[in-house]
Amino acid sequence: MPKVSVVIPSYNHAAYLSQTVQSVFAQSFKDYEVVVIDDGSSDRSMELLLSYQDRLTVLSKENGGPASAKNMGLRSAVGEYIAFLDSDDLWTPDKLGLQVRYLDDHREVGLVFGDAVAFSENECGEHVETGRLTGAGHRLSFGGLFNVNFIPSCTVMVRRACLDSVGVFEESRDLLGGDDYELWLRIARRYRLGYIPQILAKYRLHGRNFLGGNVEKGCASHLAVIRKILSRYPELPDEERIDLDAYMRRFYANAGRQLQKHGRYDAARRYFYQGLSLRPVSPKLWVWYAWCVVKARYGAARREAVDVG
Repeated sequence: MPKVSVVIPSYNHAAYLSQTVQSVFAQSFKDYEVVVIDDGSSDRSMELLLSYQDRLTVLSKENGGPASAKNMGLRSAVGEYIAFLDSDDLWTPDKLGLQVRYLDDHREVGLVFGDAVAFSENECGEHVETGRLTGAGHRLSFGGLFNVNFIPSCTVMVRRACLDSVGVFEESRDLLGGDDYELWLRIARRYRLGYIPQILAKYRLHGRNFLGGNVEKGCASHLAVIRKILSRYPELPDEERIDLDAYMRRFYANAGRQLQKHGRYDAARRYFYQGLSLRPVSPKLWVWYAWCVVKARYGAARREAVDVG
């Protein structure tokens, strides 16, 4: 039985899949199995995966989203530890080895993660780093994670026993893009988190993935996760001393600013409005809200003029 099961959900990522799989095969730690779940791809993904079938387990299903694909992989996985990797991301060579040693040495820890770098490819196919995803400076606790999702999912390794205890990924479409975060919160509620302050993975930015794609969907997904967790654990605000009104004001303000930065003025206005409903006397929110109203109307007027012309 392998020590680690590597679970890779994949959907229409034939362009990236070989690099992802090769980054697993290049691991210095070798006691692992690889389970790749094709989630109803319509590109060459299955053809490519079958060329590796002597080195990995290939599963196939109708398209149902990444949570359902990962859960299918978990049903097949037999390792003591589970590591998750999206089919467009990459691992550094020592990723598995460092985390296996960490979990072996820290029996009280249920999930361990590390840092990742975000990158994109230029016209020559070279990797250009654009930022760092890090847990440095955050409280490694449920409360800390509830305030900020500081765990890069491509760096996670979790004990199988934790998943047997807290359950697997929620497959609700409302949580699309946030299913990882929701599960990490459930694990953090019951187990300690571990952090290795090293770059363990590379997160690829492109138009179709979560960070590289629709900011509005990302904000909505995060809000859905928070609501799901609060419904699951209604005692949280008292136990963790969370001021929910203050938390939601910060969330609406931050989401609005992100959307504003990306030119999504109508969506930003709606988030600022939600924040104002909780704190009507916030001058900053009023300024941001008014600015978005003006920009949204100006944009609509320009589009109308173009259509008429």
